[in-house]
Amino acid sequence: MLKARNLLHSQYPFLLFNDYDLCNNTSFRKSGKKPTSSLESPTDLFVYPNPATNQISCLFNNGTLIEITDLTGRVVLNEQIPENSLSLTIGISDLAQGSYVVVLKSENGILKQTKLNVVR
Repeated sequence: MLKARNLLHSQYPFLLFNDYDLCNNTSFRKSGKKPTSSLESPTDLFVYPNPATNQISCLFNNGTLIEITDLTGRVVLNEQIPENSLSLTIGISDLAQGSYVVVLKSENGILKQTKLNVVR
């Protein structure tokens, strides 16, 4: 856990992380492959906390839009990513409890997607 926190802090020193959120993000669960950095490829997407209640933070290397869709594929929320931004905080208090998909997009289409659980 300390290694994961230190890797994230080295790239995003302005953000605070807690161990509970990091452990519950699928990016840090055992997958047979150890990450060498918090965002390994140009299309990585890290969303925390997960599960979430009121807001989420998204970390990414590139992209122009974050969409949140329900499991039927209907877009329930979208946020433009400011130019040269590597993180975005999104309010999700209007979303009902359930499972969603967070989609990172660019002009060329979908870069990455990850599951998000909203709890009330």
